[in-house]
Amino acid sequence: MEKGEIYTAHNKQDHPHPIIFLEWIDRVIFKGCIISHEPGKGNIPMQQEHFFIDDKNGGRYNIQFENSHLIPNETFRKMEFWVNCDKVEGQLTNLGINFIEPYTRGEAILCTVSIKKYRKG
Repeated sequence: MEKGEIYTAHNKQDHPHPIIFLEWIDRVIFKGCIISHEPGKGNIPMQQEHFFIDDKNGGRYNIQFENSHLIPNETFRKMEFWVNCDKVEGQLTNLGINFIEPYTRGEAILCTVSIKKYRKG
């Protein structure tokens, strides 16, 4: 897994938001952030230039810009097995990585529930 790669959770029903990989915390736990289609709640609009359309092999990524919003200042610690790490679903460009960095510098929160349940408290 590399910084800026976008993955989906194995359990898409409970965790529908795409996860952007940021960095490894240890051998099995990583820090990530989430993107959403929801424009409210302080989410920050992203731009088409923040996302690659095609992968390195010329295939199309499943996750591209589509009214995408960064959920800012909430980074999460997730176990590697929580996501399908064998399939990169999308990729941020360098511009996209530079865009999210100021919003992802905080301490990562251990979050075992969905983002909706987490935000409800």
